[in-house]
Amino acid sequence: MIKKLANLLGKDYVVNDEHELVEIYHITNYGVDQENYVKMKNHMNDWTLYEVQRGESFEICEFGNYDIAICGLYILVKKIFERPKGNSKIKYELTQCTESNSDNISSILVKEYDKKFFNLNNFKKGAIVLEKVNGYYDINYCGLNDERINIVNGRTFSNAVSVFYNYIVIVHEFEKLINSLISIMNIKLSVEEREAIKRVYLGK
Repeated sequence: MIKKLANLLGKDYVVNDEHELVEIYHITNYGVDQENYVKMKNHMNDWTLYEVQRGESFEICEFGNYDIAICGLYILVKKIFERPKGNSKIKYELTQCTESNSDNISSILVKEYDKKFFNLNNFKKGAIVLEKVNGYYDINYCGLNDERINIVNGRTFSNAVSVFYNYIVIVHEFEKLINSLISIMNIKLSVEEREAIKRVYLGK
């Protein structure tokens, strides 16, 4: 799995495998960044993922299966070092939307993204939801068990639409990454395992 992971990440990363500890460093224009990296550490057969910033480790999540943890580690690397940028034309069109013509948001988004990734006002499993609450706007992710996972709340319309779009891009990119990973690693993920890895990419 480690060799496949290293090959998948390519020449922009250094993978250090010490059996109970796996560290992944990003190579920048200035060389290997040894202050900011990700790692995966084993403790009592549980694998914990961390983001390291200037020597301080921040726990991200834990997996009970090594292969699933490797998938989570790959997704964490992509989240931290290769954030998707989105479509500038779609971004611009969304900035032209107002509260009075908010219905246009969906028609703009479907030019680039599957409807399953987003919804306005109504919760939909696996989707990013834009919801008006007391005159302001909340952004939530709807988990597979109808769990409401808050992203931001109490935002103005224009700010909320921007965040809404950014997270739609994230879930769209996740689907591409995880499907490619499953194929290359030749691994099967349960719905729950896939969702846990998705939460890593969402940062929630």
